[in-house]
Amino acid sequence: MIRVGWKFANPNVKIASVRIRGFNIIEHINKNIENIEVEFFKHKDIKKYNIVIFSKTYSEEDILTAKHLKKEMKSVFFDICDNHFILGGSRVHLLDEMLKLSDKIVVSTSSLKEIILKKNVNPDKILVIPDAIDTFESEKDHCSISHWIEHLKLKRFLSRINTSSVTKEHRIIWFGNSIGSNNDSGMLHLNNLKDLLFKLNTEIPISLTVLSNSKKKYKTIFSSWQIPTFYYDWNISTYEQVLKQHGITIIPINVNDFTIAKTNNRIVTSILSGLNVVADEIPSYKEFKEFIYLNDWDNGLRTYLTNPSKGNEHLALAKKFILENYNIDKISDQWVEIFNQNR
Repeated sequence: MIRVGWKFANPNVKIASVRIRGFNIIEHINKNIENIEVEFFKHKDIKKYNIVIFSKTYSEEDILTAKHLKKEMKSVFFDICDNHFILGGSRVHLLDEMLKLSDKIVVSTSSLKEIILKKNVNPDKILVIPDAIDTFESEKDHCSISHWIEHLKLKRFLSRINTSSVTKEHRIIWFGNSIGSNNDSGMLHLNNLKDLLFKLNTEIPISLTVLSNSKKKYKTIFSSWQIPTFYYDWNISTYEQVLKQHGITIIPINVNDFTIAKTNNRIVTSILSGLNVVADEIPSYKEFKEFIYLNDWDNGLRTYLTNPSKGNEHLALAKKFILENYNIDKISDQWVEIFNQNR
């Protein structure tokens, strides 16, 4: 029996990386794979683990725990899905220490692998395991009353602008953290599209919903926008329903040392919820270039706004591609393989 402890700084399934790169994989392996037992790390059970995965956690306490595990001849894995090396300060020293201690370093994208290779890490220690489709099923009845009220407000907002000339395809949405681990990411990038969306709205009535985690940030950015906008506070129980009421996801990105390493998660989530995507290009998005518009904002938005058949064609092809390449079985098997190699 291989026993694995999966360690997060905060093992909360509301956090996307915990859910997608931890909880979902744990659940799937425990239900489908014999002779492997995986759980969220408990320090009191440290002696029973053959492998401990430190996922985006590398505090001084984590370093001490990893050193102890190495002395006990246990395997240490480090899983990381964002470029935290740009954050500077003591973090870089701790990251470097965790890289040295790790038997395997698992990253979410090839771009992040290239970044870590620059730290003079043995290439054989690094492998790419992408995010799987999010299989988490939230208990909808646990959603707060305030979020259901907001959901009703969103429906009212969309119905008010849903005249004969405004269909689902005209409902645009952006979703994500209001600000990422570095300051040049998140909601602020929507300003890149301000002029284009204003111009489009004079020709084709559109609306924009912002699904995020800071109404204050939303108010700061959108106070002067001249198109109908609505803010919805992200909630694990309602976000899928919110997405499905829209037709197009926009993902503007200022490409920098942080955003270049991001995963394709927002594209996958959008397409599986039935939304077409127009985005700026980062490396993890390139494989979707036949099914979405990259760096082609005016043409991409106009096509999806006026040609639903093209949008449906793209969605059908994209869904097939995602289900073949990012299903939970395929991604879990990659984890199982390295567990067996490092038992």
